[in-house]
Amino acid sequence: MSLTVDFNLSFGLSPFSNESGATDQVSAMSNSDRLAKLRRDMEPRIQQSRHRLRTQWLHDALARAEDYYTNGSRGPVSWVLAVGGEVPEGAFNGCSTSDPNVDPICVVRGFVGGGIHVGILAQEFSHMKYAILGYDWKLIPTDIYEVLVASPDAVRWVPAASGSLNLASLGAHAVEGGYEAHGEPLYVAQAYLHGMWRPGKHSARLPCTWDDNSASSVRFIADCWDEHQAAHIPYGQKENLIKDFRILCYVD
Repeated sequence: MSLTVDFNLSFGLSPFSNESGATDQVSAMSNSDRLAKLRRDMEPRIQQSRHRLRTQWLHDALARAEDYYTNGSRGPVSWVLAVGGEVPEGAFNGCSTSDPNVDPICVVRGFVGGGIHVGILAQEFSHMKYAILGYDWKLIPTDIYEVLVASPDAVRWVPAASGSLNLASLGAHAVEGGYEAHGEPLYVAQAYLHGMWRPGKHSARLPCTWDDNSASSVRFIADCWDEHQAAHIPYGQKENLIKDFRILCYVD
């Protein structure tokens, strides 16, 4: 049975440090030291994994991290494995706001429900040593995740048509974040919720429905398929559906 987060999230603190100082210590390490620590942290987790697909993802994610820390980034973005609330240098800030007092929210991904789902890492979670994945309308904590590392100059947020995701109409190549258990790609999305643009996920076939008579653009609705689509944004104990959203795309 999956654990769910049963408290409200304010996202008011930085994900790049925590009460234990763990991420500060990691930032001070060399790449070789980071990689050695990651290998030590991952060894028991891989040994304890009993799900074939999860075990494969752990091996693949560790291989990506080994390549990243050894050879550097091989493209505009990288997904870098981390554990226990840690954040690699250069983590992409998935929130947008004019308020200088709001700290970044990292975009992460991890294994849940047979797929790789997009989530977030903020101070509320990092001092408790886990990130949050949005899945099945819930917020799922995980202490093993990959963090999106990207230069702000390499990516941009592209508005999508209200309520739908048509990749061909974006005019840019979307950054792929993960995939559903049945193979449907998931993309990094952003939508306005409670005073700021917050990161989440979207795909061409995420389950949702929409009430056109509702005065609110934010809905949390039971699982079904409908022609209307919305971004799934993790906030306040659940995934929120928001029909006006943006998709993270490569600049070129």
